[in-house]
Amino acid sequence: MTDERFYVLATVVDPRYLGRLFGAPTLASAKQWLLEECSAAAAEGDVEAAEEQTGPPARRQRVDEASEQNSVKAEIDRFVSMTPVDRSKFATACDWWCHNHHLYPNVASVAKRYLCAPTGAIGWRQRKQICYCLLSITWH
Repeated sequence: MTDERFYVLATVVDPRYLGRLFGAPTLASAKQWLLEECSAAAAEGDVEAAEEQTGPPARRQRVDEASEQNSVKAEIDRFVSMTPVDRSKFATACDWWCHNHHLYPNVASVAKRYLCAPTGAIGWRQRKQICYCLLSITWH
C-alpha cells in the first residue's frame, strides 16, 4: 500500500497527468493522501514559525486550522481539475512547478517531495535541469 500511495501521489502532482490515469475511487484516495501530505508539510513549516512567535489562543487556533484545511482542500480540487499541461510547453513536471508553484503553494510543497527522478533513469541534461530547479528555487 505504501508503494501504491507513493506512485499515485507522484502521478497526481505531475501536472501532465493530474490523476487522469486513475478511476474515481483511486482519485478520491489520492486527494485524501494529498491533503494529508499538505497538512504534514504545513505542520513542519508551522513548527518553525511557532518558535519565532507566540501562538493565538487554543480555540482560535482550532478554527484557523479548520479554515486552512478547507482552503487546502479547495486548492487540491482546483489543481486536480485543471487541464493537463501540454508537454511541448514544459520539458518536465519540475519545470512547470518552478514557474507555477505560486498558484498551488500547498500542492507544490508535496510535488517537491514526490517528483524526484532516479538519476539513472534520465540523461545528464535533464538531471542537471531538475537539480537546478530543485536546489536553486524555493517553492514557498
